[in-house]
Amino acid sequence: MRRTSDGDRIVGTVAGGLVGAVIGRQFGSGTGKDLMTGAGAITGAIVGSNIASQGSTYTSSAWTVRLDNGGSITVIQVSNTFRVGDRVSVVRSGDQVYLR
Repeated sequence: MRRTSDGDRIVGTVAGGLVGAVIGRQFGSGTGKDLMTGAGAITGAIVGSNIASQGSTYTSSAWTVRLDNGGSITVIQVSNTFRVGDRVSVVRSGDQVYLR
């Protein structure tokens, strides 16, 4: 499972757009300068969004755990250090559940 933070993507888009606009502003004159600024902003926003989304992804594993009472629970977490047959503790903290 891959997940990307929307906040990271927004920050990357805005930062990339600003950097692209500043770089684009260095080229052309008159209307050409304005067009280059706009093109730089658009290109920078696209690149910034892509970089931010790649840097903030991670892989998660879904674990289905058989409980001592006969029931089962599925937990999704980043850790993949468990193997089938391992005995684990199911930890509940507020509305979050994780394995240890």
